[in-house]
Amino acid sequence: MHTTLADILRPESLGEFLGQEHLLGPESVLRDAITNDSIRSMILFGPSGTGKTTLAEIIANNTNSNFIRMNATTAKTANVKDAIEKSRISWDLDKKKTLVAIDEIHRFAKNVQDILLPYVEDKTIILIGMTTQNPFHSVNHALISRSIIFEFKPLSKKNMITVIRKAINYYKDKEIKIDKESAGYLLSMSGGDARRLITAIEFIVESGNKITIDTCKQVMPTKFSTIDKDTAVYDSLSALQGSIQASDVDGAIFWLGQIINNNGDIESVCRRLLVTASEDVGCCNPMALVHTHAAVKSALVVGLPEAGIILSSAVAYLAMSPRSKAAHDAIKKSIKLDLSSDIQIPNWLRDCHYEGCEQLGHGEYKDGMNAEAYSKFPTKLFEPVNGEEVELMEWNKKLWNS
Repeated sequence: MHTTLADILRPESLGEFLGQEHLLGPESVLRDAITNDSIRSMILFGPSGTGKTTLAEIIANNTNSNFIRMNATTAKTANVKDAIEKSRISWDLDKKKTLVAIDEIHRFAKNVQDILLPYVEDKTIILIGMTTQNPFHSVNHALISRSIIFEFKPLSKKNMITVIRKAINYYKDKEIKIDKESAGYLLSMSGGDARRLITAIEFIVESGNKITIDTCKQVMPTKFSTIDKDTAVYDSLSALQGSIQASDVDGAIFWLGQIINNNGDIESVCRRLLVTASEDVGCCNPMALVHTHAAVKSALVVGLPEAGIILSSAVAYLAMSPRSKAAHDAIKKSIKLDLSSDIQIPNWLRDCHYEGCEQLGHGEYKDGMNAEAYSKFPTKLFEPVNGEEVELMEWNKKLWNS
């Protein structure tokens, strides 16, 4: 099997490990757990090339454990069961723990993930799951509850410069050099992915070329995005709505552009903008929903790339509009009401569009009639606010005056 430069340069100890200082700092819990050999099941998630698999191997090398590694893209149910059986035998015979590292764990079907549950629970295996996707979206929740979640970040510029130096130093016999412009380009295009950076340098050198800005552009013509297109769209939509709420027109349009560029999913944008027009602008500018609905319908008909112009206009309009969350808060409070069995719809508000309703006394309410009874009926239904009950009429005044 051919060994890649990325494998050759892979760190073998915590001292050599680059990045993830927020997880592996001098006094971090994870670092202490590795050092003290007290590792428990965990899921490592984050972009490619940030050290998830490397850390799993460092843990295996620095703890008194057996190590079984598999990839969910190729492993079968039989492989999982075999790993569990080997772990059980090792513990029964030698009282030795077994680390089972699973790359791309989100690729396992739910039933395969379920197989792991009891053995993670009783510590027959110490699971180290690795995934590029948010595990809360892609991994069995029962498995998540039995694991510690650690999020990996893209490597910093400082870390990536160290990676470049290590790669260049490996080829010192060939007197390989790299100029500042080429290094800067690789740093920008690799998106914090060390493996992508090393692979680019390896490809250029092994092909017999010098590392120049031209050869760098040939092997890495476009910027690598660390955004997980399947799950991060929800974070981007949240950033879009949050920017609108903050009246940040530029920020909102920036996040709109990022969603279109990384995902191309304008339908999710359209749905979020319709919600925002009602939830965040609401009664302060009822025309916001009309404008947004027109923009959404137009964007879906036109399609990309021109749809981006239409949606940009709607985003700017919403961000510049005055806002009221009164309608949002009202329906939330209404839904939360405890409508117990002793609360009935009063007769004067009941349906009267059928023969015989008069005999039941239904539908007697006319404009201006029963106003006192109507307004007093649900006086104390709303939850206390700051320890005080909110009268419905007073609450309505606050709603429309907000």
